Order: sequence, then structure tokens, then C-alpha cells
Amino acid sequence: MNKILLLIVLAINLSANNLSMGCRERVYLALEINRSYDEAEKYFLRACELKDAKSCQLLGYMSGSSNANKQDSRKRFYFFKKACELGNAESCTVIGSIYSSKKHSNSMKKNMIKVKIEDLMQATKYYEKACKLGDQRGCGRLGMNYLGGYGIQKNRQQAIKLFKKSCELNHSICLLYVNITGVHSRYKDLNISEFNIFNKHCDLNNSDACNNLGFFSLEVYQDYNKAEKYFKKACQLNNQEGCKILGFMYKSKYIGKKDFKKSFYYFNRACELDNGYACQYTGVMYIRGEGVKKDMMKSTALYQKSCDLGNNVGCGALGSNYRLGKGVEMNKRKGIELYKQACNKGEHYGCLKYIGFATQQ
Repeated sequence: MNKILLLIVLAINLSANNLSMGCRERVYLALEINRSYDEAEKYFLRACELKDAKSCQLLGYMSGSSNANKQDSRKRFYFFKKACELGNAESCTVIGSIYSSKKHSNSMKKNMIKVKIEDLMQATKYYEKACKLGDQRGCGRLGMNYLGGYGIQKNRQQAIKLFKKSCELNHSICLLYVNITGVHSRYKDLNISEFNIFNKHCDLNNSDACNNLGFFSLEVYQDYNKAEKYFKKACQLNNQEGCKILGFMYKSKYIGKKDFKKSFYYFNRACELDNGYACQYTGVMYIRGEGVKKDMMKSTALYQKSCDLGNNVGCGALGSNYRLGKGVEMNKRKGIELYKQACNKGEHYGCLKYIGFATQQ
């Protein structure tokens, strides 16, 4: 009897999942073929009612898009919150951002505007959930709250751990991680035996050990020269993470080592070692002409490699190059497809751009 009930429940769930996915596919047709936000909204609503978190999330984006002409802050909050409750990590970060940006008049000082502590606490709660669910932006925002003591007790060490996690998830918070690790307070919890083990293995040309020594040098000693030495050795041993961190170190204006040419070299080296995020950032440097001559075609090729390596931000950036005809023949439809691809894999700005431009093909 119990087995029969279990099979019935499973069948119902599978049916609901298939139906919600079908509704979401109808949305894509409504946007990309019929170019109708009203039709898309109808199918999104049905899928969201069937607990399709992605559809609830996209309704949130639609409710905030000026292009969709459906701006409604209450609906935006409702749908992102529902998507978060259904386990959509990026939506939890958006809800945290909404709480962080709430402004309230101070009755004592009429011209002063501030964020209530209750809202900051709510923001921290949602950033924490987003980070646990694996959202890189959520980890970075949570780190900022720990660093500043916003809605939670100030904890600089915890902030650095979160910045490092966000960095490992390939977010641009890497630059902030590099900037703050070597400033102000000194840690007292260095595990000397662990350091010595890493040092021994680094001497034996273990690239991961050299990379870990680089992080130790940043977080424990606040010594950028030592960190640079260990990351360089890791990079020479073909450790893509070591090369990437060097790219950020030479990009930072706070640690006395800013050098765009070196930054470009190490990002490009990490890209050659198949770090998708580094490929994307090398592409950005080609667009900006930082440390290298501007070249839109090379930028597009690097975005393509970044996307092929699974970096969703790179897919979104490639979409923009196709939509605008930068470094490649203009192809708006392909651009929209790349936005959708990035969005479906959890890239915040890919979703924003997909909703904003899907009907403009």
C-alpha cells in the first residue's frame, strides 16, 4: 500500500514538473516568436503556480523591466521571494539586495535617510541562504555585511572567507578579496604545522601547495610580496587559480603592484589553462584596452571560449557582442539565445538582458 502511494505521489510530481517545464517553454515562444510579454506572463504565472522556481524568478525580472512595461515593485518582490523559497539561489540574493536598499526617513533628522537595522538583518539572512545555495553574488554580499557589520556582528575574518569563496566561484569579488586581506588586523590562528606541510610540498613542485601558501601569505601574514612569489610559482606549475589571482593582484590599485600588462598576461595565462572566468576577464581587458591594444574580435573569441568552458557570465557577455555586432557579425537572435543560456544556468545579468531584449529581435 505504501509503495502504491509513493508511486502515485511520484507520478503527480513528475506530471507537475513536466507541465511547469512545458509552460516555461511556451514562455520562450511567446517572447522570442510572438514577441508578447502579456502571453509570456500568462505562461510564467502558470509555471510559477506549479512551483517552477525559474519561472517565478523570471516573473520577478519581468516585473522590474522597463522594456516589458510591467514594472511593479510589489510583484517583483513577491516573485523573487517565492523563487527563493523554492530554492533559486540568485533570487535570494535579489531579495537581500531589495532589503539592503530600503531607505527610511529619520524623524529626528528629516534630511537624513538610512536603512533600518531590521532590513539589514533580513538582507543578511537572504544573502546567507543564497551563498549556501551556491550563488557567488550572495557570498560576496554576505561578506560585505560581515565586513561592515550590516545586520550582523562585524567579523572581518568571516568576510574574507566569504570573499574567497565568492572568488573561487569565479566572481569579480576576487579583486576585493585581494584588496582587503593585507590591510589592518592580524590573525592569531596560523597553523604553523599546516604551513610547513604546504611549504614542503611546494618545494617539491606541488602547484596546489604553492597556491595555498599564496593564500596563507595574504590572509595570515598580510604579505603581498610572499603571496606574489607563491602564486607565481603555482602559475609556473600550470595552476590556473594561481595565475588568475595574480591577474587580480596586478589589477588592484591598493597594494602597490598595479600593472595592467602583467594583469593581462596572467589572466591570459589562466585562460590558456582553461579557466573560463579568466578568459572572460581577458576579453574584458581587450574591450577596455587595459594592458593590451583594443580588439573586439579577440574579445568575442575569448567570450566564446569562456562560455564553452561553462562560465555563464562569459555566455552573457558573448550574447551582448552578438546582439550589438561587436567583434562579430550582428545576430540578435543568437544574442538572445546566449542570454537565455546564461539565465537558465543562474547568471543574474543574463536574465535581466533576456527579459529586456527577448522581443527585440
